[in-house]
Amino acid sequence: MANSTDITSSSLGDDYAVRRASTPPAVAPPAADPPAATADDPGLPLGQNLVEQASVITPAVTPRTANTVGVSIVGEDDEYIALVQIGTPPREFKMIVDTGSADFWVGSETCTVPQPAGRAPLGCGNHPFLGPKSSTSFREVTGSRWTGSYTTGQMAGTLVTDNVKVGPLVLLNHPFGVAKTLTQEITELTCDGIMGLGQSSLARQRGQLSIVDSLVKQRVIAKPIVSIKMSRLLDRKNDGQVTFGGLDPTKFNPKTLVTVPNVSRLGLWEAPIDSVTANGRTITFAGGARTALMDTGSSINAIPRADATAIVTALGGQTDPTDGEFVLPCNTRAQLAFTIGKQAFTIDTRDLIVENPGAVACAMTLLPQTLSDSHGSPNGWVLGAPFLKNVYLSLDSQANTIGLAKLI
Repeated sequence: MANSTDITSSSLGDDYAVRRASTPPAVAPPAADPPAATADDPGLPLGQNLVEQASVITPAVTPRTANTVGVSIVGEDDEYIALVQIGTPPREFKMIVDTGSADFWVGSETCTVPQPAGRAPLGCGNHPFLGPKSSTSFREVTGSRWTGSYTTGQMAGTLVTDNVKVGPLVLLNHPFGVAKTLTQEITELTCDGIMGLGQSSLARQRGQLSIVDSLVKQRVIAKPIVSIKMSRLLDRKNDGQVTFGGLDPTKFNPKTLVTVPNVSRLGLWEAPIDSVTANGRTITFAGGARTALMDTGSSINAIPRADATAIVTALGGQTDPTDGEFVLPCNTRAQLAFTIGKQAFTIDTRDLIVENPGAVACAMTLLPQTLSDSHGSPNGWVLGAPFLKNVYLSLDSQANTIGLAKLI
């Protein structure tokens, strides 16, 4: 969920619905791109069909590595959530793991959904909420105002402090946002909030530290490093996890580990791309080098149309004439690889398409999308779960670097 200057993944789910076609469409002129994604946008929102699937949660196995919390799968790799305990007594919240934002937030006990004039506000859905009634350690920061804006809706509330437990790690009086108003679309999501893993400079409210920086400040971990392994439902391993303070060497091949500078000026995690190959052929892009945001909160790869079309054409894909999005044969064996830090990382063919049993053509997880200037780079892309399920990702705020390695 990459964040806007005021912000799922993520992204609060990916709202550009991935179409399911039964026959290969004829190639049509490109349709207009979807609305621009912004750097505070928690992802590209889920279509209605994916929202319905997303009610099913596949729990993660309990990690054996220190300073680590499991990451469960929502739907068919639609969202990735960690179970986080907040308050006194502690209660469990389902939090999207989002490297595309830095905010940590949940809903308030007084949360409502505003309605048109003359109609009473609605409640905020079937979620746990936080406030002084449920937590004796809850404190509201006097005079604070906290807001968020996502492609799926908006929220507003205040900055608070309370105790937070992420896996085995305990934070006392961690500052974060509590939403007192939400738009209806957000209340219908599976998650109860977001755990942003971007840098603190990306957070919306002065004084709000990222969860990683807060762990370092309270000396719970020594280094501001967070490392992520995202699981794939079809593999049935359910071994997704987030490790704080270092890396888990049992999850990746150390010989393939590369470290590249984080080139984002906004507190996001943005890596330079050396090259892209489709079916073994290097693709040439006009206008200079490309970069990509590493966004665990997004369930798609979002790339501007000209670049995306070049990739899809090289893969043997086509454009759906009804919406301008891309499809590949459902039995495709296409190979797509991104070279970063002189190391090629190949996307599993299963992650290139949305499975549609019985269909001939399947929607791609690569969507054409114009990225707004708040991305920080005119040639920037967003690489979400379809790419990140294929790598081990490590983010170091102190060194301002991004580490990538092949999984084992």
